[in-house]
Amino acid sequence: MVDCIKLWQRIILPCVMSDSFESGALVAAGLILLTILVIKACSPSKKLVAEALMGSGWTLYTRPGCGYCTKQLKIVGSKFTRTVDCSPNANGTPMACSDPSITGFPFWKNSKTGATRVGLQELSELEKMATRGK
Repeated sequence: MVDCIKLWQRIILPCVMSDSFESGALVAAGLILLTILVIKACSPSKKLVAEALMGSGWTLYTRPGCGYCTKQLKIVGSKFTRTVDCSPNANGTPMACSDPSITGFPFWKNSKTGATRVGLQELSELEKMATRGK
């Protein structure tokens, strides 16, 4: 992952702070383009985050009718396949969903570390979870 602060300090900040900085349209357009490139380089990819989450042992538990679960599935993307649907079925709730540590949805559990998270996690937080395992 690109160090966004260093990238900003090395490329964009010197352009703005330079004595030769002029407020011309071309310079402004260049700075806008550079800013967009920095933001794009610093934004985690859903695919990479999904792969890292699965590799580090995270599973997502969801429940039908849970709006936050729907949002979480969109945030993590379709590449993340370690999900458990906790909808009641003819035989009751799936065994995995009867875990007493599940206190709300969406619910994240790491099978390697035992760490858990309850509630909607943004992509940047999912990236941290994948790298730390907590």
